[in-house]
Amino acid sequence: VNPRLSTLAKIYNALREYVEEEVTVDRVMHSPVITVSVDESVEKIVKVMWDNGISQVPVVDKSGYVIGTIHERDVVDAFLKYKERALHMRAIDVMSEPLPMISKNSKLSSVVKLLRSEVPAVLVIEEGKPIGIVTRSDLMKFFAGFWRERG
Repeated sequence: VNPRLSTLAKIYNALREYVEEEVTVDRVMHSPVITVSVDESVEKIVKVMWDNGISQVPVVDKSGYVIGTIHERDVVDAFLKYKERALHMRAIDVMSEPLPMISKNSKLSSVVKLLRSEVPAVLVIEEGKPIGIVTRSDLMKFFAGFWRERG
């Protein structure tokens, strides 16, 4: 093993641990969060997802609280099961469980752990309402920028 390479690996791991432990989620999240109403039609939801290039969208009630999530697979499943009628169904009819939720002051390490699983994104919540979202892409952008600033 090249000693320089092993030294670099140690530095990289130490910095990664520092970043994950010290950085709070509000530095990584992007906002505003695109949401859909519980009564929104699947047709409009598909348009929102397509227009914004997103693969999941939180579903909120009339007060703005997150009550579920619609993933691409939920839409596909609705079309496979209900055909054209799916277009006229509402968000509440096809949604899945909400994405995991954390506060903006949570440590980045908690988001990293969640996103290592099958979770596609984590919502950042303040007073029960979404103020941001963190995806795997957001993590990659953050870490790339972090290393660029120090490189």
